[in-house]
Amino acid sequence: MLICHATIRGTFASLLLLACTECFSQTELVSENSSPSFIEKTKGGFHKVASVGYSLGGTEFADAQYPSKSIFNLGIRAGSGFQAGIGGLYQFEQIPFAFALTANYHSDFNGSSSSNVDFSRFPIEALAYYSGMERIRIGGGFRRVISPSFRANINRPPNNYTYTPSSSCLPSSIDFNNTNGLIAEVGYQIDSKGWINLKYVSEKYRINQRNLNSCMLYGEPYGVSSPWDIGSEINGSHLGLNFSFEF
Repeated sequence: MLICHATIRGTFASLLLLACTECFSQTELVSENSSPSFIEKTKGGFHKVASVGYSLGGTEFADAQYPSKSIFNLGIRAGSGFQAGIGGLYQFEQIPFAFALTANYHSDFNGSSSSNVDFSRFPIEALAYYSGMERIRIGGGFRRVISPSFRANINRPPNNYTYTPSSSCLPSSIDFNNTNGLIAEVGYQIDSKGWINLKYVSEKYRINQRNLNSCMLYGEPYGVSSPWDIGSEINGSHLGLNFSFEF
């Protein structure tokens, strides 16, 4: 599963890099031939889209427990994380409406020399926009979140505890059902090809599998802990800011 996630993450990163490179080159050409006070609205027809952004929100659902019952917040929330996506947008010519469909990778990651934790998911987002205002668009839509999963490797306790290879912990995991979310978005056009978007997503995740491993050190447990059991629903709603580019 970790290898699969790494492969998909690498593929998304490569595609996004290629998309953004083409987008920036085209944006530069448009900017050189346009008046600084005028931004051309999105032309009618189909456009490829790449986006990148960050979101905050949702429930904290896991902690790291070390000897002497010390609890350290892993900083992972069900709605937070980096999000990148690619897809397409169709702008109608005769009416001020547009539709967009994108495939995304959304991940909240926290890593150090002693541990790394990651909550990743793959949202497919469909949005409809009203684009009749100058430099402003308002949209709403739906997203289907595929393979939401939490992975944690707590390799050793903090530095003030003696570490030996035998005290290393097995990976822990929490898997969630695929889920649906609702999206509301407001965008501001910053360039003929670029938008900055404020997005709110309402969604929940239900745990379907839970495998939290604890290790023993000096007779005391350490590892990942969570108060949420199988069947629990976790709030993943969040507010995000992203940049999108049409090319």
